[in-house]
Amino acid sequence: MQAAMDTSMSTYRKQLEEWLKKLDVKAERVLDVGGAQLPVDGRVNSFDVQDYLILDLPQPHEMKGSVDLKWDINIPLPADLQVQPFDTVFCLEVMEYIWNPVVALANLAALTHPGGRLYISFPYFYPPHEPYEQDALRYTLRGAMKILTVTGFELELVDWRLSEGDDMASAIRRNGLRLSRKASVNEHRALGFIITAKRI
Repeated sequence: MQAAMDTSMSTYRKQLEEWLKKLDVKAERVLDVGGAQLPVDGRVNSFDVQDYLILDLPQPHEMKGSVDLKWDINIPLPADLQVQPFDTVFCLEVMEYIWNPVVALANLAALTHPGGRLYISFPYFYPPHEPYEQDALRYTLRGAMKILTVTGFELELVDWRLSEGDDMASAIRRNGLRLSRKASVNEHRALGFIITAKRI
């Protein structure tokens, strides 16, 4: 008899949670962008942080953590938002709601101390989801890398979030879609990816 499939959490989400469980965070100051819904501090392997703040919309669509800084990162950094840069910045499950990605990443760069680290997830193949009215963009790896580079980050690591099975590769072939010959095998099965980047 087959085990019942866990439908409470998607493969996409499970892969993020597994990635977080392996992460040891040791920093003086950490910013969690979009963290009101699911703060990262309780989801990582270890969390040795002196100052942890959550930045989110003035009215997040769901709240499980308190919001310390209220601001939409699609909008240029307001002059009155006087915030010292952070050693580590998380921006997980946010980029699909960003309609102004160059400005948003420039803002994240301004909030990240030079030499500091940014952990950021990008959706690649993911259907529109809630809050539907705010769902905006999807990204290729090359597109995400370009935006990160022009805003002052250097790529360190890419962790792929892959579909289970060969369904996506089959759908690509069936529909006569063409991937670049330079594309990695992961790009045939990618749902998204998590990037670790360093602030230059």
